[in-house]
Amino acid sequence: MTEFSIEKDHDEQLTKYHAHLIVQINPESITHLFEHAVKFISMESYENKEDENTMVIRGKYGNIDFHKIHDLKKFRQYINKISPSRTLI
Repeated sequence: MTEFSIEKDHDEQLTKYHAHLIVQINPESITHLFEHAVKFISMESYENKEDENTMVIRGKYGNIDFHKIHDLKKFRQYINKISPSRTLI
């Protein structure tokens, strides 16, 4: 199951949007998800932020931040701050 929320970027110079996704996935599939994300944005570099439990991949077509979520309820509140998230099955 996946939940998503789309927000307009805060920078007034940009007229772009970004998405927040909560993907519930089994540990064996994480590598597969990562490989597809890397191809999707045409990865150029990555950064592992151990203190934040975050992996950031940067690519020709955008950036993706992977976060290990410790408090699902709190993260849902964060992604729903502008509009309610929607669920994909």
